[in-house]
Amino acid sequence: MSFLDKLNRVHDLPEPTAKLHGSITARTSKPKTGGRWEMLNRFVDDKAHTISPSAVAVWLVLYRNARKNRVSMSIEQIAERIRPRGRTVQRAIKELVTAGLIEVKRRGQKQVGPSTYRMIPPRHQEVGEPSK
Repeated sequence: MSFLDKLNRVHDLPEPTAKLHGSITARTSKPKTGGRWEMLNRFVDDKAHTISPSAVAVWLVLYRNARKNRVSMSIEQIAERIRPRGRTVQRAIKELVTAGLIEVKRRGQKQVGPSTYRMIPPRHQEVGEPSK
């Protein structure tokens, strides 16, 4: 068989399988992020400059711990991560609710458990559009 015949046979080979090294499979597509990067980018681009630095920090902590836009955390757990006093976290949460960035689904208590929040995706604002 000539060299050219061997090159032409390359096109007749079966498609490679997705398996590599036994049980490890190759990633064939990008992992699904569920729009998390888009939500983070919208927050940074459109909302972060409209709220206080402590509210930005609280939003980022909630966002980092959220799964499917829901997160359960106590005021103390949030405060541990950003180091302000609990009252500062409470004011920041109130500010985030007023800004329409989170919704309190269940208010926590000491003996019952942490609060549950729903992260609301920021609405994209066009240039020159007034912020709400």
